[in-house]
Amino acid sequence: ACRIRVDDRAEVFARIRQMVLNLLKQEKSFKAGIQRKRMMCAMDQEYLATVLGSLS
Repeated sequence: ACRIRVDDRAEVFARIRQMVLNLLKQEKSFKAGIQRKRMMCAMDQEYLATVLGSLS
C-alpha cells in the first residue's frame, strides 16, 4: 500500500507540494520553468539551498 494515501498523509503531502511550487515560482535567480527548477534542485545542492533559504 502507498504510505502517502494512509490516514491524512495525502493532504499533508499536497500542502508540502504546493508550498514547494510556490517557492520555485518566487525564486528568480535561475530563469527557467518549474520543471527545470525542480530538476536543478535535484542535481545542485547549492541551488536547493538557495530555494529553501527563501523560506526564512
